[in-house]
Amino acid sequence: NGCTNFSCKSSYIFAPSVREMFYPLINGHVLHILSNKITQDLNLLINACITFNIEVLYFVPAHLEVFIYAISQCDSNLKQKLNIKYISNCGDKITPAIVQKVIETLPNITLYNQYGFSESSQVSLQHMINSNTVLDSFVPIGKVAQNKKIYILDEYKHPVPIGVTGDLFVAGAGLAVKYVNNEELTN
Repeated sequence: NGCTNFSCKSSYIFAPSVREMFYPLINGHVLHILSNKITQDLNLLINACITFNIEVLYFVPAHLEVFIYAISQCDSNLKQKLNIKYISNCGDKITPAIVQKVIETLPNITLYNQYGFSESSQVSLQHMINSNTVLDSFVPIGKVAQNKKIYILDEYKHPVPIGVTGDLFVAGAGLAVKYVNNEELTN
């Protein structure tokens, strides 16, 4: 993605921290591990983004919403110093209102709405959003991530027709192997 400065602001026990930590490191990028003090104080977080020239951040929607609000309250000189290019949203449903505020506040940003399970290496589906995206009444969870397959099945584990509600099943690379044929863990 051309970025070199990534942040890690999640606790190592939160599944997305694996992606936050290892993606930049295995690709030769710089990883800035931010303290709880910084991540819990929006002004400190904004200043860390400027100081470390952070280009990539990961958020859950509630934290993203207050972060973007804090940026929107900054003066234009401070906003111009920010170099955030990508934000990944995961961990909960994001609303169109939050997405709209992100795009209004950081118009050159690319926002990824990511959906997945801890058991499938977190990202199974993702939807890319930028200033050209037309917003609807909901934010899609996206298209299938590389090396994954998604199935929507009924209660008997049969595929459902398009438009019919079912349960989401994930298959492919990165799926935790201890779940295969283990009813106790898969239920």
